[in-house]
Amino acid sequence: MKQIQCFETNEHLISDLKQIPNSVKLPNGWYFHCDEVALSYFCIKNVKTDIIKATVEKQVIINFEESQITSYIKDKLITEDVLGIAKIAFSQNISHIQHLVDVINSTYVCTGGPSVINYPGLY
Repeated sequence: MKQIQCFETNEHLISDLKQIPNSVKLPNGWYFHCDEVALSYFCIKNVKTDIIKATVEKQVIINFEESQITSYIKDKLITEDVLGIAKIAFSQNISHIQHLVDVINSTYVCTGGPSVINYPGLY
């Protein structure tokens, strides 16, 4: 697996991302939240089970404290191996983060079959 190298300091990227978290061009339906701990890019979907509620379907988390980038789809940790892309280190190149968001966004998510809540007897 190819590791993407960092060419500037982590502090520089963290500073840039905290000041301009919208430097990553987000796909339609994506949003961001930034605080002193992390920058999160995420996509929210309305889900209907017995009620309708909004849930985070896909997300990319940039953890400032641990200098780590993680991705989740439907609350399951997704690695770069699963996505078929090179491992993304805590990179100084915003285009790497942009690429990860784009790949996560284009990843098909199977919603599965009927809910076990609405159909007793299914497991």
